[in-house]
Amino acid sequence: MDYLLTTILIFIASIVGFNIFYSNVQELNQINLAFIKLGGVLILVSLFFAIKYGWRLMNEIFNLLKRQRNWIRYVIILIIALLLWNAYTEKNSVLDPVFEKYEKVNFSLFAPVEFGNFTLNSDGENSFFKGISETFGKSELDVKEIEKEIIILVNSERQRVGARVLSARESLNTFARSWSDKMISQNFFEHSNLNFYYPSTAGENIGETPIHYNVVGCGSTYGNNKIAKCFVDGWIGSSGHYENMIEKSFSMTGVGVSCDYSKCRATQVFSG
Repeated sequence: MDYLLTTILIFIASIVGFNIFYSNVQELNQINLAFIKLGGVLILVSLFFAIKYGWRLMNEIFNLLKRQRNWIRYVIILIIALLLWNAYTEKNSVLDPVFEKYEKVNFSLFAPVEFGNFTLNSDGENSFFKGISETFGKSELDVKEIEKEIIILVNSERQRVGARVLSARESLNTFARSWSDKMISQNFFEHSNLNFYYPSTAGENIGETPIHYNVVGCGSTYGNNKIAKCFVDGWIGSSGHYENMIEKSFSMTGVGVSCDYSKCRATQVFSG
């Protein structure tokens, strides 16, 4: 029991230390220790102990479970399963904040050393992380580019079947973007009541695709153009969406795309 208590205390201390060092890393790095970045060193050390004693704590919990009666183990496993299921079903309020926090972490602050003008941080032309990013060709997500590419691909398909090219209309773009933003922010996926806003001849397509993934039916989504192609390929493969896409009475369109950390949702509206 003393060993378990010690493990818990060191684990908690490591987590607290990590948060303190990360929050004050700029001030700690100003302490002159030659090429050593004190803040980065303390962050890595506290992270090391957090992982080490977190792993030990998990093993101790498993060992404790093994020593209990079967019915107690089953109850604990059931409780864990229910908690995991609740986290999944309530991911907007449970998991999304975790991912948002992760995305805001500046991992360049973890760098423990600095050599002259070549620094292990994310700023400046000599940045190690910038070099790695350029080496692997990391693309930045740009919803405006995705929207433009969707219109290009849709018009290309319309020309192929003899339908006239659609012109982008700003009021339609605004509506489409607001609907995609709403689907992302409120975490739902359904068509809008478009006829309430525009003539009854109007049509609407919506779609969803993961970011940086390999999607069955349209392939890779590593890049703005590939994400746009995935949307359009999905609409082409769906009879109702495809009918909207090639409807010859339509002359105007609007496209709006919105994304979070894992997916993009798109809305395309059509008008005569």
